[in-house]
Amino acid sequence: MTTKSEALQITLTGGVANCIPLPAPPRGKLDRLVLKQVTGTAVAATFSIFSRRGACSRANDIVVSSGTLATVTNSGGKALLTFVEARQLVQGAKLLVKGCSVSGYNREHSVTGVVSDTQVLTDVDYSADGAGGFWQISPQPALLDPVMYLVHSGSVVANTPLIALGLQRAYENSDIRDISGVRTTCLWLELTPEGSGSQTWQVAISTLADSLV
Repeated sequence: MTTKSEALQITLTGGVANCIPLPAPPRGKLDRLVLKQVTGTAVAATFSIFSRRGACSRANDIVVSSGTLATVTNSGGKALLTFVEARQLVQGAKLLVKGCSVSGYNREHSVTGVVSDTQVLTDVDYSADGAGGFWQISPQPALLDPVMYLVHSGSVVANTPLIALGLQRAYENSDIRDISGVRTTCLWLELTPEGSGSQTWQVAISTLADSLV
């Protein structure tokens, strides 16, 4: 196996699950992880590293039609989804919604009508006005629990760098690939620090690339 090491500095928001790409070979083992807060009031944090971007609570899969959900409102007793970005969807399309303020909408929806490029009516019953979140077309079993793509997780103590060595956590890129088979970044760090406002963190990883890559 060939060792690959990367270090980066990231700016993120306290109290929010931040999804950060980690450069890594498409297949191998995560061996070393270092996390350290460098600006802002010292806070604790939790983290998870996934082999699929869509496993992060605030991110969509790669190479699929997706976007940000603005609102969910009522239309004849059914959920009317309004998107931030214009998308051309068709009746019968399957959508996965997550991160909406009304948890009952965080599930798979079937499009029953296209109102405009930014609005679709779905088969899900309306329960209350919702806001925020993400949506994406469901081209594979998108409802699999994110833990199926979990490589490593843990917590960071306030004012104390996390240093984890010799992890030997095997992974393989689980992101959806385009028709050319090109793989993009394959490890994703979901870091959720306490507090609020802008913070700066540093992260370093070492991976062992599989010889078959």
